[in-house]
Amino acid sequence: MDILQVFCDASGSGMGFWYPSLNLGFQSNLPEHPLMKDIFIFFYKALCIASAIHDAVTHLPKNG
Repeated sequence: MDILQVFCDASGSGMGFWYPSLNLGFQSNLPEHPLMKDIFIFFYKALCIASAIHDAVTHLPKNG
């Protein structure tokens, strides 16, 4: 069984995720003045996780 480990996080200024085994990471800044940034941190954390899952499927073996 292949396991692809990914770490992801979001903060008040950006979000990103990283594959330690691939030494590959991605990051993005948040909008400069998002409305209610403190409330939307949960949205950005969820968006980061969803983005990591979406990207992870491209790194898994094609045969299952």
